Amino acid sequence: MSMRSLAREAGVSPMTVSLALRHSARVSKAVRDRIHALARARGHVLNPRVSELMRELRQVRSTGTHGTLALIGLFPEPDPERLHPHLRTLIAGAQRRAAEVGYRLERFWLRAPG
Repeated sequence: MSMRSLAREAGVSPMTVSLALRHSARVSKAVRDRIHALARARGHVLNPRVSELMRELRQVRSTGTHGTLALIGLFPEPDPERLHPHLRTLIAGAQRRAAEVGYRLERFWLRAPG
């Protein structure tokens, strides 16, 4: 049974069903309990993969970023672009592209102390 079907049967919006099934305080306890009882009676089971995806989508909307990508430096020096100017272009392009698709690029130098 879909959330839309549960919403129709409960006489509420699909958003209310979604919030209720996530135990949101934005929905009264009475409505949450009623929707949970209806979901149990109809055999509605939350799909954990969909729940995780939706949680991630909500987080991305609020932070604007999916996460962090690592740019790992294997050069002997921490800033190889000083000696190899073409790397400036590559690093800048990687940072721009990461930002375009919602990621932050963080540089790590493997030979850093500690």
